[in-house]
Amino acid sequence: YAYEIAAENKQIPDHLVFPVGNGSLFIGAWIGFSELARSGLLKKIPRLHCVQPQAVMPIVAKYRSEIWDPSDAKHTIAGGISVTHPPRYKRILDIINESNGTAIAVNDSDILAWGTKLAHLEGIYAEPTSAAAFAGLEQLVRAGTIKENEAVLMPITGFGLKDAAL
Repeated sequence: YAYEIAAENKQIPDHLVFPVGNGSLFIGAWIGFSELARSGLLKKIPRLHCVQPQAVMPIVAKYRSEIWDPSDAKHTIAGGISVTHPPRYKRILDIINESNGTAIAVNDSDILAWGTKLAHLEGIYAEPTSAAAFAGLEQLVRAGTIKENEAVLMPITGFGLKDAAL
């Protein structure tokens, strides 16, 4: 993922916003960008931001130093990131801190709204898990974490038909 972004873009984005369950893409992106930076092919590594649904937010809770227990999990439309026991959560938290990123939780209504916006405005029928990243982006911009002039990239990894009709 990181190598493809570096190869296809003249400018590396300032921020990457990921929907995170187990964190494979998140961790892999960090490893790739770190390798490119160590080799001298990149001058900077983007800030990596983790987005989880409010219904299942073990990483966000740890990032915020809040207590969250898997028994607190509720149903979410973002099934791809509904992971109550992410096995590499410590590594994810390390990456968030090393990249000066954040971890935020979004609600299902915002995920649905962004899924609809993507479909109507861009012709992209994204699964709810991918739409969660856009709901997270909205929060990050509103909070001032991401500035208007900064470049942002988000993966859309699943097609809307992947999930049951809502």
